[in-house]
Amino acid sequence: MTAPKFVFDRGIATMAWPGEPIVVMLFDRIVREDRWGDEMSAELTVSTGSDGNRAVLRCGRLNATSTRGKADAARYLATLAPSQPWPAMIEAACWKVVDAVRQGRPAILLRDAVEPAGDGT
Repeated sequence: MTAPKFVFDRGIATMAWPGEPIVVMLFDRIVREDRWGDEMSAELTVSTGSDGNRAVLRCGRLNATSTRGKADAARYLATLAPSQPWPAMIEAACWKVVDAVRQGRPAILLRDAVEPAGDGT
């Protein structure tokens, strides 16, 4: 399996494996749930195919630090597309996202921030 391409910006992570079929895992709206400890969940969308002909296999919430949650997601995806190594792919994607969220974006001084375009109304 070819190494995936990982992009994380402003709380949205995409992990894409090149080849046929293309598998993209999009983690959107990452939420920290501190009341139960240091768990992290996200809205996960898994799709296959080329950009022009993409099919969504799974869309739903996933606890990125839960062994059982990841195993359940992999088991479900294996029923839809058995040719993919889902446990390894989900594990890799989840921990890339967890590490990226924990690292966060670099801090900047407000005086150095770029003002957004537009008049602010």
